[in-house]
Amino acid sequence: MKSRIRLCAAWVVTALAAGWGGIAQAGLIDDSVEGELVAFPGIFVVTPFSSPVVVAASSEFNGEFDDNAPDQEWEIDVDIGDSGFTVGVTSNLDIGNLHNPSGGIIGINLTDLNWVGTPGVITDVVNTGYQCALGSTGDFLPCNSFGGGPSILELSFGADSVSLVFNTIRHSELYTFSIEAEHIPAPATLTLMSLALVGIGYKTRKRITAV
Repeated sequence: MKSRIRLCAAWVVTALAAGWGGIAQAGLIDDSVEGELVAFPGIFVVTPFSSPVVVAASSEFNGEFDDNAPDQEWEIDVDIGDSGFTVGVTSNLDIGNLHNPSGGIIGINLTDLNWVGTPGVITDVVNTGYQCALGSTGDFLPCNSFGGGPSILELSFGADSVSLVFNTIRHSELYTFSIEAEHIPAPATLTLMSLALVGIGYKTRKRITAV
């Protein structure tokens, strides 16, 4: 009897380990993600994102826009990693900022963010870093060194999507975002755990009946 109970307990431990292992391996690497660069009135998208991209060690959406300013264009790079992404803004000139006090300037939409390894849904998106480049040197430093802060007017997310709206664009910026998700054990793991628990319940009931 004891050996059977120990066997059932081993099944439970195996099932839990499989579930936890699946969660640990979940990420966005190898996922196919859609991206969109949106322009607000007065801003013109010159080069839209080429979409979708398959997330790898270095996967980027690249786009360009301008505001009809002479000889000035802005490049947007969105680099997606295993559990987050960065947004880089670079102007072809070392000076110049865009600001819209009444609304957005550009928007970025990422969709089909599906976790590979273990299914999951996005529960939060956090801006974990913000830096500015110093003139033509290209060296990124905390933006409070230059006066000013993040230019994110709106940050929203769904189960598999993230949307950003910026109301200020400086000549060179870099944002870092972390994606938090709640992962769901795979169906096979849940089945194994259920069978193990049923087995323990059956053995316990049989033992009580015998007494």
